[in-house]
Amino acid sequence: MAEKTIAAISTPNGVGGIAIVRMSGPKALDIAYEVFSCSRPKDKVIPRTLYLGEFTASDIKEKCLMVYFKAPYSYTGEDIVEFQCHGGMVIAKQILETLLSHGCAMAEAGEFTKRAFLNGKTTLDEAEGVIDMINAESESEVRAGYNLLSGHLAQKVKTMQDNITEILAKVNVVMDYPDEDVEDDAKIDLETTISDLQNQINNLLETSKTGMVIKNGCRVALVGKPNAGKSSLMNAMLHYNRAIVTDIKGTTRDTIEETYVYNGVKFILIDTAGVRQSNDAVEKIGIAKSIDEIKSADIVLFLLDSTTPITDEDKYIFNLVCDKNYIIVVNKQDICDNIDINTLGNVKDVIYISATQEQNIDKLKQKIYSKVISEQNTKDSLMITNIRHVEILRQAKEMCNKIKNAIMSGVTLDIISIDLTNLWNKIGEITGNTNNGEIIDKIFEKFCVGK
Repeated sequence: MAEKTIAAISTPNGVGGIAIVRMSGPKALDIAYEVFSCSRPKDKVIPRTLYLGEFTASDIKEKCLMVYFKAPYSYTGEDIVEFQCHGGMVIAKQILETLLSHGCAMAEAGEFTKRAFLNGKTTLDEAEGVIDMINAESESEVRAGYNLLSGHLAQKVKTMQDNITEILAKVNVVMDYPDEDVEDDAKIDLETTISDLQNQINNLLETSKTGMVIKNGCRVALVGKPNAGKSSLMNAMLHYNRAIVTDIKGTTRDTIEETYVYNGVKFILIDTAGVRQSNDAVEKIGIAKSIDEIKSADIVLFLLDSTTPITDEDKYIFNLVCDKNYIIVVNKQDICDNIDINTLGNVKDVIYISATQEQNIDKLKQKIYSKVISEQNTKDSLMITNIRHVEILRQAKEMCNKIKNAIMSGVTLDIISIDLTNLWNKIGEITGNTNNGEIIDKIFEKFCVGK
């Protein structure tokens, strides 16, 4: 348990009904009773019970509530005291300053959750789930964060590490008793364990394709030649006029981004400049950015104008998107639908809409969703949504390959045991059960102060 008692405001800046100031550490209750008076004596305080009283700060007095959480049955595993005062930063700051003047230290970013980790109340991945839930901008992000917070990944990692520990113990027995002639059997068991571990890692990495979209949002690039209706489509999908729409070609000179939520998932629409040959220096920059968006987008909506025949510009754009995850969107079907898209070549995933009349917009949103979200993965309780976890799993997969190649090459078990230990530590970096202590500070520095 940490020696110093820390304090911070745990609610965001601004005016609200309630603000919360939190303390954690061995002197939390002692300091509380130096500045807070209520009808309950300190030695009679019942944990997890709210007490109404008066807080005496340097310049003000505040009638507020106090609650005490006794170690180890608290968020941090230490004694915690929280003051729930009237909202408004003046009152909360006065309370915090008073606590600091009575011996508290100002909490660092994420220090409450870091203490929870150090005291065995949470794992690193569960702590990251807290961050994800705080920063969530859609229902799917909240669910993904809660899955981490609930410890589903931590349990999976523990099982994987336990399997490595078991096979490592067998390898060590063979090295301790070389005359028993069981090395071949040990290597068979080792290869089986590593293969099974590889399969588990592959399955987790497969969920990350959907998981990363859920975590970061799906980038949807709207591309096409000038006046195909990209800006009109953006406005239709957002249900308000976000992009400027005119009959003048080249109106959109730069990319415009806006978000919408569908089935709980965040989608980021990028309205791009029309792709065509142009001598305008500014427009050429916009066109270059459009091509960059095609390369980086999770899905591309290639708009065609149904009132005009397929042009060389359309064919050029299709060549840019045909290897991407794309949907061909034929616009202005309310005016004319005689366009022959087969002249583009081998096309797939076509939908006909009218952006101005908002026809088939919901069908388009569903089609986009189905193209980028795996329904099977969203039904699973465990999904990888953190890029740090993805990188660790990729490295662990390579380490498994290295071990299997070592077995096939006849490398001695003493060398393989070192690789097994490194693999155990690598996988443990997800939860913090590892010898690598550097990652801990990197995780908690991403937290806000007060959490």
